[in-house]
This record gives sequence, C-alpha cells and structure tokens, in this order.
Amino acid sequence: MTAHRGQWPAPAPPGLAGSSRRAVRLRPRVTHAALAVAAGLLTILAVNASGALGAGNAALQVMGFDPDRATLIMALTVAALAAMASAATSGMRAIPIAMAFVALGLLFGPTFLAETSAALAVHGTTGFRPGGWAATLVALLAAGLATGWSMATLAREMRRWLLAGWLLVVEVAVRRDHPRPTRRHVVLAIVPIALLALVVASLPTFADMINYTPDVAMTGGGFAAAPPLVGGDGAAGSGGAETGTGTSAGSGTAGAPVATAPPAAITANAVSNARPWAAHPPSGQGRVVEFTLPAPWTGTRVTRTPVWLYLPPGYDSATQRYPVVYTVPWDLSHWALGIHVQALLDQAIAQGTIPPTIVAFVDLAGGPFPNSECANSYDGREHADTYVSKTVVDYVDAHYRTIASADARTIAGFSQGGFCAANLLLRHPTVFHQAVIFAGYFVAGLVSGETVNAWEPWGHVPSVVAANSPMDTATQLAPSVRRQLFVVLADQPDVGVFGQQAAAFANVLKREGYPADFLWNQYGHAWKGVRLEVIPALEAVSAREVRTGVLQ
Repeated sequence: MTAHRGQWPAPAPPGLAGSSRRAVRLRPRVTHAALAVAAGLLTILAVNASGALGAGNAALQVMGFDPDRATLIMALTVAALAAMASAATSGMRAIPIAMAFVALGLLFGPTFLAETSAALAVHGTTGFRPGGWAATLVALLAAGLATGWSMATLAREMRRWLLAGWLLVVEVAVRRDHPRPTRRHVVLAIVPIALLALVVASLPTFADMINYTPDVAMTGGGFAAAPPLVGGDGAAGSGGAETGTGTSAGSGTAGAPVATAPPAAITANAVSNARPWAAHPPSGQGRVVEFTLPAPWTGTRVTRTPVWLYLPPGYDSATQRYPVVYTVPWDLSHWALGIHVQALLDQAIAQGTIPPTIVAFVDLAGGPFPNSECANSYDGREHADTYVSKTVVDYVDAHYRTIASADARTIAGFSQGGFCAANLLLRHPTVFHQAVIFAGYFVAGLVSGETVNAWEPWGHVPSVVAANSPMDTATQLAPSVRRQLFVVLADQPDVGVFGQQAAAFANVLKREGYPADFLWNQYGHAWKGVRLEVIPALEAVSAREVRTGVLQ
C-alpha cells in the first residue's frame, strides 16, 4: 500500500532503532523547551527594561495600593505575560507555568523575604505565626499556578489558530498541485497574526489610558491657548465677582454641604499683571537631574528616596536664581505620564507664559503606610512632613541656584498630594508661601471610599488629626500670616468627595481672608484636570511672586 503524504508516517531509516529513534523524537521537544524558556525570560527582561514595571507600580500606588501590594500585582501581571509568551512560542504548558513562577519569584520574592524577616523580628503574642507564613506562601504559589495555567491555556489556543492559518499558506506555496491561494486562505493566515500584533502594540497605550487619562497619548504635552489666569469669570487682579457668603464645613466632615456656591474669582490685589520675564524668555529644553536622600521613615527596606529636579532652559548658562515648586508625594513618572510635565514646562517657559522655574518631584513611596499623607505619623515611624519642609528644601537651596525665600517657594500636589500641599503650607508658613492644589482633600484621615488608606498615618488620634486638617488649621493662623500666603485651588466643585471638599475649603479660604485663585473645571479628580490647569496655576503663582517682589 502506498503511503500518501500527510496520511502515514514515513518508515524509519534502516538501522535507526532504540535510543536513536528516541533521540529523534526528543529533539523537537528540547527545541520547544528552549524556546519556551527564552520567550519567558525575554518577556520578563523586556517589561523591566521598558519602564512599564515601574510605571505600573507607581500608578497602582496612586490608586491607593501600598508599595508591597503594588509590587505583588505587577509581579502577577508580568507572570501572566511571561506564561503567555512562553506558551505561544512553544505550544507547551508545563514550562510556561514554570516561567510564571520565575517571574513571580524574581519580582515579588525580595518583598516576600523582607516581609518574612520583619515578621520574624516581632516577638510575643503578636509575633511571628508559622502557620500564617505557610498559608501566605501557599497562597502565593496558588496564585502563580492559576496565573500560569490560565495564561498558558489561552496562549496555546491562540497559537493553534495562528499556526493553522500560517501552515495553510505555507502548504499552498510549496505544493505545486494545489490551486492558487484564495482570499479565504490569505485571511486565515494574515488576520490572526495582524490581530495579535495589534493587541501587543496597543497594550502600553491602553495601560496608560487606564492609569492616567484616556487621551494620555493624544498629545506630546503641548497645550492650546491657555485658559484665563483665574477661575470662573474673574479677571486677573480685578477681584472678579465672588458669590456667596463663604459658609463652609469648618468641622472637616467629608462631603459636608456647602451653603453657597464656591467663590469664582481671584482675590483682589493678590497678584500683579506685570510679566517681567516675558520680554526675553529662554529657548530650548530644560533637563532633569536626580538625587537621593535618606528615607524619612523606619521599618521598611527602603532606606533612600529619590528627588527629581527639573532645571529650566538656560539654567546651565545663566547666573540668575530661580523660584522653586515642590510637588509631593508622587515621583516624576506620574507627572511625566499623567501630563507630559517636562514638555508643558518647556513650552510655557519658551512662550513667556511662566518664568523659568525649578520644579522638584519628591517621591514618598516605600514607607510604612500605604499613603504617606506627607505626615509626621502618630507613632513616630514616619517623618515625611519634616523631610519635605526641611530636609529637601535645605538640600535644594544648598546645591542649586534657588531664591531661598518662602515667597519663592510653592508646594503643589494632586489628590493625596493636594492634601499634602494644603497641610504643609499651613503648618510651615515660614517655608512655603504658595500652594497649588489639584483635586485634594482637607481633613486629616478622611474616611471615604476614595481615600481608603488616608487615616493610617494619623491613627485616629484626635490631637494629631486636629493639627493636620487644613479645613480647621486655616482658621488658626494669625491674620498677618494669612495675608502672606496664596492658594491656587483646582477642582470640579461639589462633585464627589474631592469636589465637595474643594468647595468647602474654598469658602474657608475666602471667609478667613486668604489670597486665593480658584480654577474650577469639569474634570475634577483626574490627571486631565491637572494637565488643563497646571500652567494657569503656575502663571497665577508667578503673578503672585511679582506682587511680593520675588520676580522683577
């Protein structure tokens, strides 16, 4: 009987038997195993080298996850990608699952060991529990197995369809007795591959859309014609038409009702209309430098924390000194991905919209609490307040050409950072004279569904909460001190927890006589709102610095 191609296996060559026959069968499996391992390892290395690992970790911390949980989530994500790449390349299942464990071990293993070491150091009835440690390890292994198995199964199915289409085209191409390829053949071969390539190419952009804003990739950081300097319908320096009596939630209750509409204009005579920097703006691009300082906490494996400085165009060739904006508590990657901050600053400075300014990005991730709150914590483990207001400010003034004056220092932040900016301004009015607050809150330890971990550094200790709630401390400064300060508040008033807090705090500022500017917008607690308002906010700060004589 004659064997037809593709129906019967060809007979083994004469003399090939036993171990030799087994060796022939093993070669494809060895090759596939090597491909599976290589694909998994390369995926892990590629994710790490691309910066996606750090960016994802940072984004999760913004969402309220502490660094260790963010590391676990990202480790499982990379484990899933490694398993998929390994299975899609080789068609195997066991090795892709093993690659998932490798990724989990490499990325979360150091954290697990550090947590184990910390637990072993605790003694007494609240000390180390061997049963709990074993349960934790089993849970991690189960998560790794589930991740690897499910992703390998999915990838194998994808591979089956891809190979079917591709092999069909190959067969058509090499068999002379086969009819010419039809449109169906081409579709079967190309469409699966094209769809896979589309998904892979889209993943980074989709991740940024989820973490920041849906339009994060639509611009390179440029901005259209800047909105008015002040919020609402007011005009710079004119005072505008402020509405309402300023009734506020002075008790700091989350979501307390606001009796009247929040003020809608800049405080009269708070800023100057002069723009002395606009006549000769520097051209080119600024640059970013990085340094680290001892971490402002105890009890974690993070012993040093980074600070990034944006040095404006012309810094290296000039001799002048510059005002400084300090942003907290997010690192540079948040601002770079969230609003393309460096491009925005370069453009605004080159156009003369704002003066050349140094901007510091102070990272406070890695401490004992999921959210630092820029706090000197109730239990003494964290002293982020002192770190920002003393350590970082002193270092920057000593090593860079700053205008070492409170009138030339601004503290700024988004979300948790908005709380930080308000709190640090009011607690240190001899260090900072301006604050820029994007969608913040103004009660220490605010308990809400949007501020899940905000209470932890304060420990519900009444005296600590009272000393760190801007809604209340704003009423306690002397009138002469209040007049020296300047607050720029950007948010969507009365919408959600953050909007209600913003409207209430705006009325407190107005009632208590603080010079302020309100940049109300429709985006609220979102990076899109920060991107819209950051340049107008800095323009307002600069106009204030002209008013106080810092810029001439």
